[in-house]
Amino acid sequence: MTSTQRIESSNHLLKGYVSPGCPMHLFLWKYEKLQFDRESEESFQEKRTTLSGVPLRLNIPIERHASKIYTRSMFEQFSEALYKSFAHQVDVIEHRKVYKVTHLDAAAREKWSKIVFIVNVDDEARFFDCECGTFEHSGMVCCHSLKVMIEFRLPKIPDKHVVKRWTRDARDILLDHLVRYQKDRGPPASDTFRHSQMWIRALECVRLSDINVKCYDVFMAMMKEVYATLLPLSHDKDGMGLEERDGVAKMASGTACSDTVEHVKALVEDCGDQSYCSGIAAANCKRASGRPTTSRDKAPCEEKMKRSRFCKICRKEGQKCTTCPDRSDIPKAPRKEPKFTKCGVIGHRRNVCGKPTDPFEPNFL
Repeated sequence: MTSTQRIESSNHLLKGYVSPGCPMHLFLWKYEKLQFDRESEESFQEKRTTLSGVPLRLNIPIERHASKIYTRSMFEQFSEALYKSFAHQVDVIEHRKVYKVTHLDAAAREKWSKIVFIVNVDDEARFFDCECGTFEHSGMVCCHSLKVMIEFRLPKIPDKHVVKRWTRDARDILLDHLVRYQKDRGPPASDTFRHSQMWIRALECVRLSDINVKCYDVFMAMMKEVYATLLPLSHDKDGMGLEERDGVAKMASGTACSDTVEHVKALVEDCGDQSYCSGIAAANCKRASGRPTTSRDKAPCEEKMKRSRFCKICRKEGQKCTTCPDRSDIPKAPRKEPKFTKCGVIGHRRNVCGKPTDPFEPNFL
């Protein structure tokens, strides 16, 4: 897509959510809703691809390979292009380099419709360049290139024609410092592969050497020999180590101070002593009891303040008049006797009053 097409696509997408004259806060709210809808749609497509299988029409190797790498929606488009490819015939212009693809019903096609396409193939058959430009525009292989691929009897789609945004691992695109965790990066290409393998093997040796005293003596003797052997070899760096890449420790180069080198040597020679880390407290990983709260942390200005209580006698804050120290011997106000409002008699309530309250009753007066 060109830059103008991207701008028009973005405008068309935003017009369904945001009106032209909306304020900034409404625009941000609608933009978040747009992101939520897009992520929901992507999650639905991933679930649909995982749970439902893909129907194979021709059951050829290149179709089976496409069913494993593309999502369900993109594989349906690939199947349609593969079905259209069988309506064309291939003529060789230059062997394994230039091919002419012609539609079988060329006479019945409209006059404005193009019926002949030229497909150029590179030397190693890794890229098929068709003059229709479908792959450059949308990133999906056209039916003309697929017809030539079938003539070459390729078992799978070439890697240059597989665009990651249409595959099942499209969302597995991480930042530069996290790119080693992507699915398409194998373990040998990872920056931490060598470090993790050595770390795991070292932990296994430590576990075995801690079984008895004899294993401990053998481990310490071998560690001294390993350190003496690796020290002269560590001057030649390849730039793949974590310490050289992150700048954590550079003992082999001249940038590290001599005190640090001597300290590390002392730790290696006397690694059985764990007193150097005795003052480090373990992190508190205990989770609080109960369900985690869903409310956010509020600022002090947002919290509701309790209403202050004042005494009626001394007018001080934080106490009641019944417990006020200045009350002395002031008697409490007597409690009023209960009185029924209908009959006016003091001492009983409505449920024990025998006088009728309905004026239509015969004994009302």
